Amino acid sequence: MATRSCHICGKEESAEVQMMVCSGCKAQEVNYCSRECQAKDWPEHKIQCKKARNKAKGVEHAPDATPASAPVQAVILSGGQNQPFSPTKTGIPSDHPLFSSSAANISPLSRLAGVPIIIWRLRTDDPMSHLQSRIRATLDNQSVTFLMVDPYTGWAPAEWQQGIGPVIIARVDKKPLTISALELVWMFCDHVSEVANEDGRAAAKRYHSPAAFQKWCVRYVESDPTRRREFQLPV
Repeated sequence: MATRSCHICGKEESAEVQMMVCSGCKAQEVNYCSRECQAKDWPEHKIQCKKARNKAKGVEHAPDATPASAPVQAVILSGGQNQPFSPTKTGIPSDHPLFSSSAANISPLSRLAGVPIIIWRLRTDDPMSHLQSRIRATLDNQSVTFLMVDPYTGWAPAEWQQGIGPVIIARVDKKPLTISALELVWMFCDHVSEVANEDGRAAAKRYHSPAAFQKWCVRYVESDPTRRREFQLPV
């Protein structure tokens, strides 16, 4: 039997590397070694995937077949050593499992700010397994850590402090998430974390509202000429 290999990176299947296929079309000829590789291929594969699913349902040539919904604009944060904010715009289907994942993956401060965003790790391993790992630094994702800080203490849970790896981030309401909007949420979380650590819980609580978030965004954007040109408010 021929050895299966990853459609994206070419890595071959082994005892350590188990191949996966798309859960939508289950095309056996397209294999992936990880969720990262599957996410990279999705913009191309989704066309093939839709055709395969329609064919299986017998609607391949149906003229009145319901068109696929427009993708939801999201952002990939790849992270990495000395890469605090490394965004790439992407699109994900509106039925992506991210939207039905645990509420624990929603940024707490973004919820209080009125712009709840949800974070989906592309790695499937336990982030805590990398405490002593040689690749620990390469899996850092500092901006994600700040997005997940506790609104009162300014500290993120341990599982969001290491071993994170690349993630996909989208708005819970499925509205487009731009890179500039994500930067605003990230820097807001960073600011509130600093306030919580330096001035305490009561001071941090003053930022726990949509109005406080939007007011802070105006100050952040107005403080830099480039941001004034490129950022859109309100978020």
